[in-house]
Amino acid sequence: MQSANPLAEQVYQLLKQDIFSFRLFPGDRFSENDIARAALRRIAHAHA
Repeated sequence: MQSANPLAEQVYQLLKQDIFSFRLFPGDRFSENDIARAALRRIAHAHA
């Protein structure tokens, strides 16, 4: 399935990785800004 927004797909995949690697836990609270900052840091790091 092709995502209409590749950045959204990258963020989705990063969130999924964080859940499966236990960096995010059930009940953890975070805002969209928290997720955006973390995702952008990880995307930038991956491209560095």
